[in-house]
Amino acid sequence: MGLKEQSVISGKRRLRRRVPAAAASAVEAGEDFDVAFVQKMIPHHNSGIIEFLEPQSRAVHPQLRVAATSGITTQQAQVADFRTWLAGRA
Repeated sequence: MGLKEQSVISGKRRLRRRVPAAAASAVEAGEDFDVAFVQKMIPHHNSGIIEFLEPQSRAVHPQLRVAATSGITTQQAQVADFRTWLAGRA
């Protein structure tokens, strides 16, 4: 399986990552877009949850701890929604 490069803009930097070409082309062609999107977002949100854990426990400013807690709660709920949606397709 070949790899295809995709560009992702993060802040002011453009990041490049390599993804399986078959997965990228299936999404680009519109085939099973919804499923591919949700399957991609679950690990993305799980990574976000992990990223929020550090400021939740270590940030000096209370508003950052609150924002991190909110981010965790929101992303956990979205992951649960995505998994429920995928399970309903089985």
